[in-house]
Amino acid sequence: MKMQFKRIICLLLALIMTCALFACGGSSGDQKSTDGGDNDGNSNGVGGDDSDGDVYVPPRVEDAKARILWAEDTYCAFVVFDASPRAGIRDVDISSVTSEDGNTTYYAVDVYKNETRDSGIWYFFMSFHDKTRTLDDYSKFNIEIKDTATGQERITNLTDLKMITPEELEALGLYSVSGHPVISVPNTLYIDNDYVGFRAHFYVFGKDGVDGISFTPDNFTFFAGDGTPITGMFPNNAFTVGVVPPYDTVRDYEVTALLELSSSDESEAVAEQLKSCDPYMVYTGSDGDTWSAPLLTDEG
Repeated sequence: MKMQFKRIICLLLALIMTCALFACGGSSGDQKSTDGGDNDGNSNGVGGDDSDGDVYVPPRVEDAKARILWAEDTYCAFVVFDASPRAGIRDVDISSVTSEDGNTTYYAVDVYKNETRDSGIWYFFMSFHDKTRTLDDYSKFNIEIKDTATGQERITNLTDLKMITPEELEALGLYSVSGHPVISVPNTLYIDNDYVGFRAHFYVFGKDGVDGISFTPDNFTFFAGDGTPITGMFPNNAFTVGVVPPYDTVRDYEVTALLELSSSDESEAVAEQLKSCDPYMVYTGSDGDTWSAPLLTDEG
């Protein structure tokens, strides 16, 4: 009898524990579903963790805005921003840009995308080689944005485009040199047996007047996040800066800044020190115009 009573007690305890586990599991699932969806009330837009361990944030293509970044007689560039918070970058793309008359569609061949400050991700689409279009023509272009975050395509069309304002450029964390928009692209470290350093790219938009802007090694300096010059961190290593000029109207410049190693054994230690110092690059023009940009991505 005592043995039977003990069995009954054990069965009851097991049943209670099972019910508790199911209750916890259901509550956890409901919370994850709520957090992972579109939630305008959550200013951080925080969702579930993705496979890379980053906090995933669903795209909000309905909030996207588009501006004409630059337009001249040989090409035009558009910038799209507020299309998505940080982690949604992989799910949003410009699928096409259509001319004002609807007769010509440009597909996303020349698209660059990146996150910038708190404005989510921005894109630019450029290189329309047509000397007959005017700024008014470009303002009537249609930019189609495609979002595949939910497994089903959501399409947003942006029209009635205007030139980007200086205030918008500043808010996006973009730069300006003598009135020309500048986009800086963070890069990873360059490492070989003889050198460790940076190969940074930046784009200067515009054709007329750009040739009068100075882009030489003397215009660029490099610092750690605390303001220490990179040369001061490595006084025993020669530091060489070079500028590779562009080949087209997009003005894609490459700046190299390399520390010469006395032996290949130094490369790993120098690379780790550069990665951890939060390095950035400063441009100073002959007219005193300056801008600065980080040199490495989070993964750099």
